[in-house]
Amino acid sequence: MNGRLFAFGLVSLLAGQCNLASAQENAAYPAGFLQNGLEPAWVDFAQPGYSDISPVAFAQAQAGAQPAPQPGQPMGQPNPGLVQPAPAPAGPFANAQRPANRQQYLSRLQRAPDIFGDSFVPQTVVLDFSHFSDVGGSSLDNGNRVLEADVPIGGGSRRFKNEQARALPTDRVFFLYNHFHNALEVRSTTGGTTRNVNQYTLGVERTFGQDQEWSVELRMPFSGSTDLNAPGFNFQSDGIGNFTAVLKRLMYADESTAFALGMAVTTPTGSDADIVVGSAQNVRIQVENEAVHLLPYAALQFAPDENWFFNAYAQVDVAANGNGVTITGPALTASDHVSEQTLLYLDAAAGYWWYRSDNEDGLTGLASVLELHYTGSLGNPPVNNIDRNGFLYYGSGQKRVDVVNMTAGINSEWWHHTSLRTAVVVPLGGESNRFFDGEVQVALIRRF
Repeated sequence: MNGRLFAFGLVSLLAGQCNLASAQENAAYPAGFLQNGLEPAWVDFAQPGYSDISPVAFAQAQAGAQPAPQPGQPMGQPNPGLVQPAPAPAGPFANAQRPANRQQYLSRLQRAPDIFGDSFVPQTVVLDFSHFSDVGGSSLDNGNRVLEADVPIGGGSRRFKNEQARALPTDRVFFLYNHFHNALEVRSTTGGTTRNVNQYTLGVERTFGQDQEWSVELRMPFSGSTDLNAPGFNFQSDGIGNFTAVLKRLMYADESTAFALGMAVTTPTGSDADIVVGSAQNVRIQVENEAVHLLPYAALQFAPDENWFFNAYAQVDVAANGNGVTITGPALTASDHVSEQTLLYLDAAAGYWWYRSDNEDGLTGLASVLELHYTGSLGNPPVNNIDRNGFLYYGSGQKRVDVVNMTAGINSEWWHHTSLRTAVVVPLGGESNRFFDGEVQVALIRRF
């Protein structure tokens, strides 16, 4: 009798220890799996996105031990002993509990490359000396009294366009190089001159918010100093560009689609421009870089499968104020503010992954990209007259902007987090509907 009681007590003790061990094991696994009634054996911490998550951390977050599987229950089947809580409401970030670069449902979009873009938009002005017979002691040729020129303020191109960007907020740093061939031009009836622009941009983007649905991006461009000469005129400017800040909000995301809204603000941190008129050089026109530009935009990113990817942007460029213009010469001074056109930017890109690798080192992806870009005026261009005894007219150009460019590029991915990208941009319009004769882009982007 004593032996039977001892055996029964020993069996009960062992059963209690087994139940306790099972409860402790269950507590070490994420609540999300146990809420679905799955056995802990179903969880594999070697999966991508879980390799660096400690089971102890999940145990600390677990409310308490869970009931052991009932006898005879098949492995991996729902445990009827568990209380099933009400499911969380579905949404675009319903399973975004890990950091953004761990969100498996966004992995296809995370790896998709950015749009290349086409970023050069100069400010064009008109100088009219037709009502003044002598400027600074030097008579100008009658055919050269009306001059149209691209004023090199703000590092050559004072506007901002979304390039090397996408809808999905991303932690990254980047360096961009853009070579614009024949981007600045002085035109008159007797001829003209052109200059290339080499632009260098440093930038950073940082995500924030509970689900990394927000990001802020900062860009600072630089270029070489510009010295444009034409008969009777000389244009000079340093190469400091305009600082741009971009705020972006991801409005919707699933495994193949991301849609975002954003606002870019371009500040007038860049260089002014000086125009010297006449051989005596005693008439000077100073164009002050003062305009703040507001650029609201919408961005769409789409990756229907593991190979194809698409990007699209729609953006409006509005100048909140004008640039100051001051004319000084013998005995007289005049000044005013010159407004810039409001522009619409439409961009679309399609790309294809030709090579992808799961290796951790070296080249891990190679893709090609083809893009179309449109820049057009919204409304009529503004006209500004600065009256210096009736001899000078200063305007922002007498034509509407209607420019179409095509971009073809190659995106190479290294170590899954670094992109080295190069592209060429070709204008599709005629001489009067282009900002440059050609562009070469090189970008180095490091994502985190």
